[in-house]
Amino acid sequence: MAVEQPTAMLPHKEYFRAAKLGEGAFGSVVTVYDDDGAVWAAKVFEPEDEEEEWDEEAGEWDARGADAGMAIGAVREMSMLRLLNGAHPNIMCMADVSIFEGELCMIMPCAAEGSLAGAIERKRLTGKQKLRIAALLLHALEWLASLRVMHRDIKPDNVLLDAELDPILTDFSLARVMSESAHVGGDAKCRKKKRTSGGAEKGAAAPHTANMGTPTYTAPEIVRGDIDYGVAADLYSLGVVFYEMFNNKILTLTKDRHALAHIEEVRAKLSDKPVPSLLKDMLEADPACRVTASAALRRVPEVDQIDLPRVGAALDICHVDEVDGVGPASPRGKRARAPKPAGRDASLSTSKASELLQLNERSTAAAGHYWRRSASARKLGPAGAAACALLAAKNYELELVSPHDLVDRHPALTNWATEEYAQHERAILRELDYCLEAPA
Repeated sequence: MAVEQPTAMLPHKEYFRAAKLGEGAFGSVVTVYDDDGAVWAAKVFEPEDEEEEWDEEAGEWDARGADAGMAIGAVREMSMLRLLNGAHPNIMCMADVSIFEGELCMIMPCAAEGSLAGAIERKRLTGKQKLRIAALLLHALEWLASLRVMHRDIKPDNVLLDAELDPILTDFSLARVMSESAHVGGDAKCRKKKRTSGGAEKGAAAPHTANMGTPTYTAPEIVRGDIDYGVAADLYSLGVVFYEMFNNKILTLTKDRHALAHIEEVRAKLSDKPVPSLLKDMLEADPACRVTASAALRRVPEVDQIDLPRVGAALDICHVDEVDGVGPASPRGKRARAPKPAGRDASLSTSKASELLQLNERSTAAAGHYWRRSASARKLGPAGAAACALLAAKNYELELVSPHDLVDRHPALTNWATEEYAQHERAILRELDYCLEAPA
């Protein structure tokens, strides 16, 4: 699928409904067209309403009229696709973000031939097409690994096919940049690494959520509850997808441990022929011994006859931290501070908001990054600092926090109408060009 790489900023054009395609976990997908008549797929995100809380004094449930803004999966998917910048033709491109019928939506190219799951069920792929799909997906994972990005939900339903039956990896709602301690795999060394299940290793980045993904395709280290898993987990998931594709059969396993036991039985029966041997190494239970994407790509039969794509560059997130003179370091090596909003109480800083929410160091730094980049946040004062901290929590923390978590903890937010949070969040996201990744 030849898609023009997005420019430095998204165009924010207007789009018009054509037809509805389906429902997803974080919104519905419709076909739309723009003023030039081009047809696109639009994933429409619905706001995430905050759950009601029990008010002891009133003796009743109280939603307090608050809105938690965008669902965490929607925020992460848009942010990750913006970071990836449409640079790899076999990874879904977020071409634009727009307001469609009153709701925020993500604009993407249409997939002409549906999902890989449908193609497998219909047994419509030839042997050569399967090898090409395998090579292109491994090439895409090799590129993601170079950026330390984990997809975390690879399955046939999340692989779309274009008009040439080339694969497009989609649905990045669970994607995340992996921690420094994460397993990357490596069939050459196959060194056993100490796994952590009770807390992050000393000096490691924030842990990753356990029990992520779809049971049939979930790697053993995630099922075990390890928190230092990495891109090697995606290779396991892709190995299951390849097994289904080469055998023209979708597995229907619903429980993690049941699925693992079955995959291990399947793996034990694989032969030493090129494709089965490759699958066996992709389905290795130990992530430290699992084959890497680059090594697996070299082992795809006839890979030298497959035209691998030219890849562009991911979004440079370092240069964007230079807004209104508050981001770049001065010649003396000191970073300029963000100006205090005129006429407003700025006593709640992003670092203080992060402290009140008990955010990790990575989230705290990101909140400051958003503050420096967003004039809207700085103009809002304490509410802007709170919104930046809440957005950082959505992108980097394991659990979602709400606007009320801050309102209840700091007097500067006493008069903040938290039902306005969704509006503040949307304004800040647009100024950030929907990329929440921040320099480490």
